[in-house]
Amino acid sequence: GSLIGVPELKFADLSKEQLAAVAAIAAGFTGLLSLFNIGGRFFWASLSDKIGRKNTYYVFFLLGILLYASAPWAAGIGSKVYFV
Repeated sequence: GSLIGVPELKFADLSKEQLAAVAAIAAGFTGLLSLFNIGGRFFWASLSDKIGRKNTYYVFFLLGILLYASAPWAAGIGSKVYFV
């Protein structure tokens, strides 16, 4: 298949060094996502202990509305923060 943003360049056209770099970046990004997942679990569990489960769900719901509503705006200005 073609690479994102460079349709004329195929994945098979990359050198061994470039393929190794892509694999390292992907592994690092996956590890980073995992760390944030673990941190979020501790954060939300602690918050739930402090404010209660029902209030924590309200916070989830309100944050979800805000993030979904702001996604088109973030895409329009070219922000990639929401899309990680």
